[in-house]
Amino acid sequence: MRIAFAAALWLLAAAAGAGEIEFSGEIGGKVDLYRETYRSGDLFEYLTDPDSYQEEYSSSVIESDATRASGVLGLGLDRAGSRLSFSAENEYAYGPELLRDAFEAEISWRIAPRRLLRISERLDVRRDVDGSLSYEQDLQHAASAEFRADSLAGRWTVRLREDISSSRVEDDSLGRVFDYDRNRVSLSLERRMRRGEWGLEGWIVHKEAPAGVNGAYREPGLKAFLRRRSDEAWYWEAEAESRRRGYFDASLAGAGSWSHEVRAIAGLDRATGWGLEFTDEMTLSRYDEPDEVYMDYLQNRSEVRGRLDLSERISTELAPAFEILEADAGQRYGELSAEAGVSLDIANEGWLHLSQEVGRRDYSGGADSTLSISFGSLDVSLQSSDYLFTTSSLMGRMGIGGGLAFEVYFDYTLEKHEGGDGDFSLLSCTASLSRRF
Repeated sequence: MRIAFAAALWLLAAAAGAGEIEFSGEIGGKVDLYRETYRSGDLFEYLTDPDSYQEEYSSSVIESDATRASGVLGLGLDRAGSRLSFSAENEYAYGPELLRDAFEAEISWRIAPRRLLRISERLDVRRDVDGSLSYEQDLQHAASAEFRADSLAGRWTVRLREDISSSRVEDDSLGRVFDYDRNRVSLSLERRMRRGEWGLEGWIVHKEAPAGVNGAYREPGLKAFLRRRSDEAWYWEAEAESRRRGYFDASLAGAGSWSHEVRAIAGLDRATGWGLEFTDEMTLSRYDEPDEVYMDYLQNRSEVRGRLDLSERISTELAPAFEILEADAGQRYGELSAEAGVSLDIANEGWLHLSQEVGRRDYSGGADSTLSISFGSLDVSLQSSDYLFTTSSLMGRMGIGGGLAFEVYFDYTLEKHEGGDGDFSLLSCTASLSRRF
């Protein structure tokens, strides 16, 4: 499909007549760092005879880390026109372990006034270089086509859209469990008003999985939203969504489910440099035949986010939040957290954002926080323990002269459980130096 899409780009461009085409590129280097640590502790109960059990406690620390350096070369082209515009970009990344080739393209074609067709495609291929990876090739593909029609006055918009995606892992039997082909077709209607808008969207998703892998399903859904804004900088939004998932495999018939999500936002955005926003999100899931794995649950999260601009270049945020979950099989918790952040605009079109989140999750005590799963004569009891957590993140970009730019992303998450079992840490960092031309 990649060759056919590239050919279609040039054919449409030729049909639209001559136009100015701009070429661009990027060259640089990138370093990725990843480190994960997890301490597990599980209680196993073995049936030794018809009348007695034997308990065995297992605790272990699992660590994994990886550091990869690669050179990056990106080439792109753009054409903008009154009726047709398109862009295409190809990025190569080569390192001692991995070769990556990512291609992305998009066409926008105004067929008639207030009638627009947009087609896009992305292909991402990763290949093993030195045999150190568990697969020879990993391919991720996504494409979409959207037709948009606007009314004469511009108040009504109708969209018909199709999204397809697929994943393939070669020569890795375990990785093939995640292979899939997914297709989503949607139809939406939007109505704009003087102080807001409302809309409806319906869709159906069809997912196929490899032979012998459970996971193929069909999922229709419906979403409605309403947004309003006053002249006094007050605004509010409401959104509701429902989905019904049914699996094709008879062994997963009981895993069919209804899912409902509701989200409400109310806020105030003042031109004097401060704002306040309240968000509440609720998710309700009901399975046809709930069990220890597929559990009915109700989840609700509430957050208040405040913003204060200290100057034109410095902005701060503070967001306390509270989350609860009520599920079958005794899984219940309450979580209280707070996130603080600061954003800076720096010289040479640079920016920097730092945030820090801290919180605690408490499970209901006693047997209510224990999940028991049986495998024949083996019973596994998984204990959910209370824990503290913190997440630190940093993102930024800075120009350093000569057309060079330095970009960095850093994220560190830590969970500290009571008793130590379940302690978890995850560190990920990406730093790159590049030059655009």
